[in-house]
Amino acid sequence: EDESNNNLHFRRNYLRHKVIPLLREQWPSLGNSFSALSHWSMEAQQICDDQAEQDYQQMILRGINQGVTEGRALNRLMLMVLSSARQKNLLRYWLRRCGVAMPSAEQLAEIQQQCLVQTETEDRHPKIMLGDFCVTAFQEGLYLFLPPCRGKVRMGVEFSREDLIITEVVGKGLKKSLWNNPSLQIKNRVGGERFQLAGKPHHTTLKKLLQENKVAPWVRDTMPLVFFGDQLIAIPALGLIAEGCVASGDEAGVEFLPQ
Repeated sequence: EDESNNNLHFRRNYLRHKVIPLLREQWPSLGNSFSALSHWSMEAQQICDDQAEQDYQQMILRGINQGVTEGRALNRLMLMVLSSARQKNLLRYWLRRCGVAMPSAEQLAEIQQQCLVQTETEDRHPKIMLGDFCVTAFQEGLYLFLPPCRGKVRMGVEFSREDLIITEVVGKGLKKSLWNNPSLQIKNRVGGERFQLAGKPHHTTLKKLLQENKVAPWVRDTMPLVFFGDQLIAIPALGLIAEGCVASGDEAGVEFLPQ
């Protein structure tokens, strides 16, 4: 016996000692009714989970998507077709599978209103924070990820060559002589970079290239880029090499492999 069990200040004790006895006087079978209700609730939850699992298997985006591991991205266009109740059921199931604390009704409604609607611009990506996690919509996907800690994402941060996976080739890829040159640097974007694609007469902005290739906004600021001096000469994640930097003929080159 815990002495706190008789303290009516606690709601559980007030119910146990004051409310439930009165209810039992009026409805003697109250305990059996609660037991049956609990059983029915468990069955209903199992049905909801079974339906959510079927929806999840149909809508999960397989493999790595925009730097997000499998299981943490859903096809939002397919999700948008479901009824509101079925959307919520799948969202709860998905977040529970990913180890995220159960969102409030308000947070679920915000995900639906912000992320599960048609948008006028493809580059719009609303974000809803759930504790340390972020749910965001981008293109056809609904993504769950841990955003970089504030203060740790800095522009112009350098990487080492070991941060990229390469394979040696001949007559294509980035010239190996450039790859081995001490002046070569690998770092993330600082903003305003321009890039001339091999075979193209004009430069274009890096921002436009990333948008055209549907690179998610949260990936753009942290992806490694290859510079020679101040010139951007390769975008490894997209396999793009700048004009004048592509190996040809019998010239040795390197190609970047996906990570």
